[in-house]
Amino acid sequence: MRKLLSRIEKVLTTLAIASVFIMVCLTTVDSGGRYLLNQPIQGSYEMTEKYFMVITVFFALCYGYHKGSNMRVTFLVRHLSGQIKLVFDYIVQILSIVYGILLVISTFLYALRGIHDSLINVYGIPLGPAYMVAPVGLFILTLWLLYDVGQVKKGNSGLFVEEEEITTSVT
Repeated sequence: MRKLLSRIEKVLTTLAIASVFIMVCLTTVDSGGRYLLNQPIQGSYEMTEKYFMVITVFFALCYGYHKGSNMRVTFLVRHLSGQIKLVFDYIVQILSIVYGILLVISTFLYALRGIHDSLINVYGIPLGPAYMVAPVGLFILTLWLLYDVGQVKKGNSGLFVEEEEITTSVT
């Protein structure tokens, strides 16, 4: 299961990175066209807003989960140790799974309502597929949360990974 989830995560992360790259290129060319040639790219704002931003955020969720980019309040748990801390870690993991399931269900239902939504006018690109990005990203994240229940005792759950410190050298 871990191998499959890792492969899916890698694909989603690659798509998120590609989305950022395309978004940056499109915005740069659009700005140049708008301010230098007085001819912006039609629909670039809509594509960025409706597709690229959504793909970037929701397909990068698993990557952020494993890098420790989760929001957490640690002032209480920091002072706990042993079995009490482990119990709290399990509670947090289970509550995160329940919350993830609720998010998947709600975003999927929203996607079903919006699947026949309008088009991006200029190119006739349907907005429906963009609505499915959020439930897919959240579903894979929730699968990771479920898988990581077995990792809580070992301290390997992605929820409890400390964010990697970014070290820079000044020369």
